[in-house]
Amino acid sequence: NEYRRFNIKSLGGRIDDYGAMREAVTRRYTRQINEKQPLPDLVMVDGGKGQVDVAREALAALGLDDIPVIGLAKEYEEIHCFDERPAIRLPESSAALKVLQNLRDEAHRFATSLNQQQRSKEAAFTLLESIPGVGPTRSSRLMQAFGTLDALLATTAEEIARQADVPLPVAQRLLKTLHL
Repeated sequence: NEYRRFNIKSLGGRIDDYGAMREAVTRRYTRQINEKQPLPDLVMVDGGKGQVDVAREALAALGLDDIPVIGLAKEYEEIHCFDERPAIRLPESSAALKVLQNLRDEAHRFATSLNQQQRSKEAAFTLLESIPGVGPTRSSRLMQAFGTLDALLATTAEEIARQADVPLPVAQRLLKTLHL
């Protein structure tokens, strides 16, 4: 229940790993501060020295520069620290390394699942809007009413017309096209 997802707003669709990290850390810990929630003893990020530095800068801007940050870089499974010490390589058999890898992999799994959901939803809108008579407004109403393409396909044209407020001929065309 402590997991949080962030739709990155500041990048305008650009891919910028550091910018996304900065925004996510800033938003997460601004909320922690505002809601007077306990702060962590350690922040771990997915990445190397660059990601660690960006997370540290974001925390410092919030007055939280006393929270140490580490990162686990995938390429060599190196632990990057918040200070000037060199990256640490633990033996592959190390239980501590396995814990850090599991934390990193779980965070990555959780974050990428949102991205996959968003791409899937975008694909559904694009598919619906390719059908004559279905534009952005109708595709939005269809997805709002049914949630998924599978749910939409599991119903009748009459039900689609009623629930999504689209003309019956459009609902019939939609089902005929999608069932091909």
